[in-house]
Formats: sequence, C-alpha cells, structure tokens
Amino acid sequence: MDNHSYHAECFTLNFPFFSSSDGEKFIIANQSGINAGALQVTRDVRGENITNQSGRVLYRKPFKLYKKQNIATFNSTFVLRIIPEPDGGGEGIAFILAKDPDVPSNSEGQWLGLVNASSNGTTQSSIVAV
Repeated sequence: MDNHSYHAECFTLNFPFFSSSDGEKFIIANQSGINAGALQVTRDVRGENITNQSGRVLYRKPFKLYKKQNIATFNSTFVLRIIPEPDGGGEGIAFILAKDPDVPSNSEGQWLGLVNASSNGTTQSSIVAV
C-alpha cells in the first residue's frame, strides 16, 4: 500500500481567439504578434522572400512541469491556420517548453528559432520541442 500523499496542481488555458489585450499574457518575440484574432508567429510576407524568419510566443507565467520523483502529464490542443505560399515554404513549426524565453541568436531557418549551431544537441538549450 502506498502511504505517500501527492498534491497536484492544475491550470487551464483557453484562447478561442486572441485580442491585443492578450499580449500581456505572453512573451512575444521577433516578428510575432497578435493579428486578426490569432497569434501570428512570423510576419505576413505574401509574395516576398520568407527565408530565415523566426518568431516565438510563450505563455508568460512560468509553471513547473515536474518535481523530482513525481511524474507530471499535460495535454494540449491547437488549431492552426497555415496559409501556403505557392512559390515558397518554411522550415517548420514547433510547440515548445522552454526554460529561457529568449530566442537564441542565429537560430532562424533550419533551427526554427529554437537552437543554433552551437547549442543544438547540448543541455545549454533547455527545451522540449514537439
């Protein structure tokens, strides 16, 4: 029989749409912003070169995902609207959990704004990305 007492904290985020007043709830970096009721991770550049753009939007309030010897779970649902460019493409998109809210320098393009050539594959980056 397990005689340990466990305490779990739960919080829920629900943003069916975004308004400019929601900006204070997020850390919005690089070319990101709130536009037309949505988070826009990179600027709108229809017809222009989209090479080496990156952006980041993080929930401002930190939370602890786990404590030693305790396993935590979380789930999330995202609705994405990606408008394809007929003559271009992008490197990708990622959902991240990050210790540091700052975008690493030289992390655009293939690095998705997550890591750069020197931090890739090291513990220096302190992120989980899906």
